[in-house]
Amino acid sequence: MNDELEVVSKLLDALIGRWSPAASQAVLLSLLTDATQVEVSKKLGISQPAVHKRLGTASLDAVKAALGRFEKLVQSHTAA
Repeated sequence: MNDELEVVSKLLDALIGRWSPAASQAVLLSLLTDATQVEVSKKLGISQPAVHKRLGTASLDAVKAALGRFEKLVQSHTAA
């Protein structure tokens, strides 16, 4: 489990390290508030297509997949 967590965390670190401040804001709102792109666009005062672009550039789908894997690993480890 530790090896997998280390690999995933390194990949996440590489992705997040390339985020612009604008992409970081969009990702933060999307992840922490579970807001839609329209809701994020209103909070940031930008268009929905701009939010879509920022989230795509940030590879949000890959980040969500990695976070989901982290969660499953931790749950399986604590249940054992």
